Amino acid sequence: MQWPRGSNNRLIGTNRDRDNAQRLFDSQNNARGGFNLGNTYYYAGSKMQIDWTAQHGCGNAINDCEFIIQYMCDAKLRDGSQEGRIPEDADGNMSFGRQESAEYYKDCKRHSRNKGLYTADQNLGQSATSTRQNAGATRYGYECAEEKDYYPYWRSTPWIDVAVITSQPSRCAAYQEASENVSPRWNCTFQSPVNGLIPITREACETTLDETGVVGNWTLIPAHHKPAPQCQQTLFTRENHLGNAVGGYPLSFNWTIPNDVSENCALRIRYNITTKDFPGWSNPQSVEAGWDVSNNAGYFDQGEDYGLTQAEAKERGYLVEGNPDVDIFGSILGTNAGKVELQLNVNTNQYFRTFQDRSHRFAIRSRVGLFKDDDVIVNIGVRGKRGNIVQTYPATEYDFHPSKVDITSGDYVHFQWTGSNANPNNNDGQGRAGSDRSNVCGLRPITFNQIPTLPTETALKTFGAQAGNYPSLINNDPLQNFLGWDNQTLVKLALLTTVEYGGDMEELDDAGTYFDMPPKQVSRLGIFNYVSTRNNNFSNRSQKGQITVDVSRTTTQNLGANGGVIQAFKASSSSTFNTNHAELRVNEGAFNAAAAMSLTITPLYVLNDYNVDTGDVVSDVVFVSAGLAVSQLPGSAELRIDNNGSPVSDLTISRANDGLVQDPTAAKTTWTDIKTKTTGSIAYATITEPGAYVVRSKINVGIIIGIIIGCIVFISAAVCLILFCKKRADSNAIKLAGVGV
Repeated sequence: MQWPRGSNNRLIGTNRDRDNAQRLFDSQNNARGGFNLGNTYYYAGSKMQIDWTAQHGCGNAINDCEFIIQYMCDAKLRDGSQEGRIPEDADGNMSFGRQESAEYYKDCKRHSRNKGLYTADQNLGQSATSTRQNAGATRYGYECAEEKDYYPYWRSTPWIDVAVITSQPSRCAAYQEASENVSPRWNCTFQSPVNGLIPITREACETTLDETGVVGNWTLIPAHHKPAPQCQQTLFTRENHLGNAVGGYPLSFNWTIPNDVSENCALRIRYNITTKDFPGWSNPQSVEAGWDVSNNAGYFDQGEDYGLTQAEAKERGYLVEGNPDVDIFGSILGTNAGKVELQLNVNTNQYFRTFQDRSHRFAIRSRVGLFKDDDVIVNIGVRGKRGNIVQTYPATEYDFHPSKVDITSGDYVHFQWTGSNANPNNNDGQGRAGSDRSNVCGLRPITFNQIPTLPTETALKTFGAQAGNYPSLINNDPLQNFLGWDNQTLVKLALLTTVEYGGDMEELDDAGTYFDMPPKQVSRLGIFNYVSTRNNNFSNRSQKGQITVDVSRTTTQNLGANGGVIQAFKASSSSTFNTNHAELRVNEGAFNAAAAMSLTITPLYVLNDYNVDTGDVVSDVVFVSAGLAVSQLPGSAELRIDNNGSPVSDLTISRANDGLVQDPTAAKTTWTDIKTKTTGSIAYATITEPGAYVVRSKINVGIIIGIIIGCIVFISAAVCLILFCKKRADSNAIKLAGVGV
């Protein structure tokens, strides 16, 4: 896990390899990975981009895979101060790191393992602490081995699901339905201790006696009562490559920090890979196991696929077992050749395997009294660690995270990062050996060899050049400064302090490893490029970032074969019309592979800089954009746009032809109308390609004529009624006069 900083069981060790693989959890990862201790906090409702890399890939033809992202908060969750594994009965010993509780591990140890799972040729114990990957029941912190290896788990856990990223999106509905966020669990409880292990099925529970002869009670454990996890198809990453996905960035998930206020939380991500030699699931829509160990003593027979009997499959090595010798030739080599076999590299405790990483402790803090509920807070930190590309692997060299951020004027930016003084002393880098430091300075503009650009009313000004390496001068005019911020703020970002300037500060050696600038609002529009003067070293390493501040609001999401909905909300109070909300709905089966899709709402006045007619437009502009591999949208993509159209108008969603060119001298952009339906203030239509869309209004002559006719009829009826009433009144007056009243 690249962000937040995954520990891989590290604490504060100075070695290139971690000191203790059993400290908190079973990662299955190389000992070289992970980041030393560093703690951070995040405000509830703020945005965090979770990043990770996966050596064996995902979304490819080599394996089936899932990434399961979860978090937990617990008053006793802690990092500890020593590298050792916590003793089994030391839950309260604060010197040891601890995430799950001692009672949780003991409960795992008391329960029977699931004996319907595939075990291959591994010799397992009987409790849930023993699995095919951990047959010897080695203890890792207070983790339950069976829960770590399987998802969704059938007994209750403290972990809350955030997201499931899978190569098989057809299972998404099943994953969401089975999540403990929404689905309760069941447990067998007893009044007194039970001899042997606690059963995990209702039938066994209600026939098992405790020491006093009372049968077990099949007890419901309530769900976590959280929203079901998001589920989406993974982007493609290739195998044997612990690096970026398509587009040049790591696999990622945008997480909105939940309102679970606590100073003691942790995030984990599990990565399961399953060979396609074996039916891991019962069917493509199910999360049920595809092979029952009771069918064949744990050995999966592949011979049927080749027309071999069970005996022939065993004889020729076509059982999934450790390092089998397979006879692919049979009799075709002739009897003189004898039996010729090829040995496969199969380790059955890793042939279907779950990797894992977890963060160090972090805090979730309340925003009440500090920020409004709808204030957007974007977290920006520093990923990577000290060293060159070889020394830091499988982590990375320093980089701001996210390195490119698009926000809306009025949003808040929270700069915060942490590091360590205990990196290996011989790792490359600037400043004091072994130390991590970063700072933020706006980059200066390059004033030569510039391509002239057309000045327009809404074109964003670029502050600083990404290709440069010198910081900009801090200006007394905040409008010319980085993000339009005041000088005191920029001094803090550059020197990591506003109080004390003594000591060795040229390379920030006497600053701390942790830096926090609480969320600060950004209103200045522009594209702001920035740099860390400490670590940026041209031709060796680059630590730069970019923040784009606009009037638009963009939502980006990966959509795959299971479809999905992307929603974007009104960017700012300056929107000309009532486009509070737009959404793109893509039905299941529309895409074959995952692709990044974006939806952006931009105020209509932005089109003042385009040669386009907006006289009949009654919405803001909605931009639909797609990843590199998507030029056409499936016919089942439906765009919905709020608008301020008149109820007596025909509303039509229209697409700008040939895109929008920000040049008033260019040929005038025309619109193509799309067949549109309306419900209240929402117009919706099926679209087939990315582009710029608006809702246009045309007076419905039929409705107007109908209203006019209705008014004429109403007025005529009213006149007739008045005349009738007057005539009755006159008649009554004559009658009254005739009787002498």
